[in-house]
Formats: sequence, structure tokens, C-alpha cells
Amino acid sequence: YGRRWEDRHETGRRAAYVPLSFAPGEAYQFDWSYEVVILGGVAVKVKVVNSVSKLVLPHFS
Repeated sequence: YGRRWEDRHETGRRAAYVPLSFAPGEAYQFDWSYEVVILGGVAVKVKVVNSVSKLVLPHFS
């Protein structure tokens, strides 16, 4: 079905770039992962959230 629709509508393949910009504190990224940690000598699989703030602070050395 999809191929026939595309053939009828001549959509073609075009590259697209959508720039995204957010004000500080307006957006963030997060992802879940599973990690293995040792608790009391026992390997335990835990679910961990990894988050990244979209606020970029100046780098101070």
C-alpha cells in the first residue's frame, strides 16, 4: 500500500534538517538503561535514568 501511495503522489526522497533550540530549563533529554551493580556482594540488575540538561554552562578550568 505504501509504495503505491508514494508512486501516485510523487513525494520523492528529500533530506530535511529541523534546527531545534530551547531556552535554558525548557527541555532536557533522558534515557533509561539497565546496569549491573554489586550490592552486598551480589550482582543485581538495576534500572537507571540518565539525564542531560539542555543548559550549557561555561567551562571553567
